Amino acid sequence: MAGSPPAFEPAWVPDAAVLSQVAKIALISPWAFIGFENISHATEEFTFNPTKSFRVLVAAVVTTTALYVFITLLSATAWPPQFHSWYDYIRALPALEGIESLPAFYAARHYMGEAGIALLMAALLCLVLSSLIGNILGLSRLFYALARDDVLPKRYAGLNRHGVPARAVMLVAAISLVTVFFGRTAIGWIMDVTTIGATMVYAFVSACAWKQADVQNDRIEKITGIAGVLVMVAFELDLLMPNLFTQSSIASESYFLFVLWSILGFVFFKAIIKRDGSNRFGRSLIVWVSLFSLVIFVSLVWMSQSVMTAASDALNAMSHHFAQSVDDIGIVADQLEAFRRTNALSLTVVVSLFALTLAVLLNNYALMRRRADENESALGQAQQKYTTDPLTGVKSRHSFADRESEVNGQIALGTAGAFALAVCDVNGLKHVNDTYGHKAGDEHIRKACLMVCHLFTHSPVYRTGGDEFVVFLRGADFENRHALMQSLHDLCVAHIKSGEA
Repeated sequence: MAGSPPAFEPAWVPDAAVLSQVAKIALISPWAFIGFENISHATEEFTFNPTKSFRVLVAAVVTTTALYVFITLLSATAWPPQFHSWYDYIRALPALEGIESLPAFYAARHYMGEAGIALLMAALLCLVLSSLIGNILGLSRLFYALARDDVLPKRYAGLNRHGVPARAVMLVAAISLVTVFFGRTAIGWIMDVTTIGATMVYAFVSACAWKQADVQNDRIEKITGIAGVLVMVAFELDLLMPNLFTQSSIASESYFLFVLWSILGFVFFKAIIKRDGSNRFGRSLIVWVSLFSLVIFVSLVWMSQSVMTAASDALNAMSHHFAQSVDDIGIVADQLEAFRRTNALSLTVVVSLFALTLAVLLNNYALMRRRADENESALGQAQQKYTTDPLTGVKSRHSFADRESEVNGQIALGTAGAFALAVCDVNGLKHVNDTYGHKAGDEHIRKACLMVCHLFTHSPVYRTGGDEFVVFLRGADFENRHALMQSLHDLCVAHIKSGEA
């Protein structure tokens, strides 16, 4: 180590803005604090008042923040003798191997020897195990809650004799085991995607807190909610718009993975919509448009980053070539051709992703539209059953009750026009039922209803009882009500005399 005691110099990376350096560290903070929400996910298993968990959450955040700071400072306090400062050491990390390529472990060995490495590895193992346990606990509880609300299959809503959603735990563990075979680099891409997603989630939660505080008139929580939204939106803009504010540290593959993950989410959401019998999801058009726009935007970012990476690789290859030989200029044509292929491939992939996303969205929309049509048809059928008498086809007593309430309201307001009610009772129904059966009785009612409808052609007819009908007269029928009632009387008399009654 050069210099003792360490002075942490330089305090900042030379030739770079201090604010930019602070921002780059702050931008990874959402990822650094993923998992603390597991405390709230496990509240159903608490044997104490859940409100006390806030203290646990605050203590965990403060402790973890301190550990992050201490481990970072530790890495800058010791460096191999061939370097003059921590800055030279960190810059050379890609070319180093073994313990020297891990600054924190190198510092631990520098101060405590092999025991320091063992202690740090034990602490790291505890970190990994506690993270795995916490995340499996939180995710399994999340799956359990979703299954209980009929979003996921019911088999994940079961609890074993210990009150643990065992099947949900096994599902999380099975999915997690697959990721280790992707390799360290791919896992790094996954963590980048997690950072982008976590920033969105924190912004959403802050917005929810803001809205809730506004309803409850909680000024402090409202201010913190607004601050959380603004900070997370700024972070998200920097993550999704690389090199605009700070130099991007996210690989181009991470953006591509984010797009694939989003499309997979659309496909998974389709399965949720199919299971959604209560129409709780998918009704917000602005959400669909926003998600679709986000996928297209990130696809373009991936294309831009891929082209920049290809250009950088081409320049490095050309520089390396010309540093060795200046006779052969074929390298220029080769690199330009490689650059052209990369650009064409990126464009093809972006268009394909656009088409795939659009196809999934349209498919989901068609499913929701079909579900809406089915619900509308079912509602129409239910309304028809409610307002129509099934035996005669005229309006039902429920429909009459609605009309009665409507007219009573008009009377109270003084807006009801002139109207009259004609009440008709079918005689002899019990005799027909007892003598000829209920089928003949039903026909007796239908014939009587038909006679009433033929007379009162401009007025609605209601069947309000087994053998009772009410006619609501307005307009021309109201003006001719006396003549119509006389015609009804004459028809009844004629039927009685002819024996057709």
